[in-house]
Amino acid sequence: MTEEQNNIWTQATREALEFGLAQFKLDPTSPIHGKPHWDRVASNVRKLVRPLTLTNDEVSVLAWFPFVHDCCRLYDYSDRDHGPRAARLLWNSPQLKGTPWLPYLAAAVQDHSFGYTTGPRVVRICWDAARLDIPRV
Repeated sequence: MTEEQNNIWTQATREALEFGLAQFKLDPTSPIHGKPHWDRVASNVRKLVRPLTLTNDEVSVLAWFPFVHDCCRLYDYSDRDHGPRAARLLWNSPQLKGTPWLPYLAAAVQDHSFGYTTGPRVVRICWDAARLDIPRV
């Protein structure tokens, strides 16, 4: 990533973490779906994109995804609708309204637990980063 993109990553990560924690109803220290998981997903993103040239919009999506993809979970285990709930939250957020990359972030969050493998590159990277933190995968 360029220096500008590292700055975007740092700022977006701070905003996304604040946003995600404000919505999270479970124990934020839980290694299953709490901040430790989010941090591992963020680390996976960084590893996956190391060889890639990214746009600034992709960097924003990739920085936000780890900290919001599970933010609307009601249960640590079976909670099939947590992605769609989080996507609706993102679409309705005044903080994100009008950002050109919101459709990609919302798509990645909405469908991250359904096992899909096709879509825009940035969405697939998000899904892979989350899947890499699932021991059975």
